[in-house]
Amino acid sequence: MCHAKERVIERIMKQAGMSRTEALNLYSNAGDRAEKCLNKSQAVRLAVINFQGTAWSDRSNGDEIWAIIRYGKLVTIMFRRSTQPKTSQSLRVDEIIYK
Repeated sequence: MCHAKERVIERIMKQAGMSRTEALNLYSNAGDRAEKCLNKSQAVRLAVINFQGTAWSDRSNGDEIWAIIRYGKLVTIMFRRSTQPKTSQSLRVDEIIYK
C-alpha cells in the first residue's frame, strides 16, 4: 500500500473511530467513484461521523468525511464540519454527491 493511502486510512481510523476494514472500504468507495467521474469534478460525502474535535487544535474537528475528485482522480479525502457550506463554489467542484 502506498504511503499516502496508508496515512489516509490511519487518520480515518484514529479520528473517526472506524475499524481498518471500514476505513479501507471508505477509501475504496472514493476510488471507485473517481474512476467513473472522468469529465467533471465532484465532492462526495463519504460518511457522517459522531466525532467533533476541539477548534484550533492539532486534530480535525470535522464530523463529515468528504472526497474531492477531479477528472478521474481522487485528489483528497478530508474531514469537514457539517456547519460549513456544501456548495459547488465553496468546495470548488462541478457537482456535490451525498452518500
